[in-house]
Amino acid sequence: TAGFVGSIDTKALGVAVMQIGGGSAQQGDDLDLTAGLVMHKKLGTPVSVGDTLAVAYASEKDPAMIVDAVRSAYTITAEKPTIAPLIHQIIK
Repeated sequence: TAGFVGSIDTKALGVAVMQIGGGSAQQGDDLDLTAGLVMHKKLGTPVSVGDTLAVAYASEKDPAMIVDAVRSAYTITAEKPTIAPLIHQIIK
């Protein structure tokens, strides 16, 4: 569906990256330092059918195993969401 990235479940993305070795569930878990996620579509950006939302990388496990989890983490809406400012106040 075309529209805007209305929300992203960042916890789900973190768990997905952990599944391909990019994070540890417990102390002592092996890490794949090449594993990670490059997000091409961020909150509020327009999307069209067929756009790449994100690209997963890993050298020890198949990154394709998290495609559904990454796709499900994104919610596409018809309206552009209101995005809170990243900086709320500058204190001098």
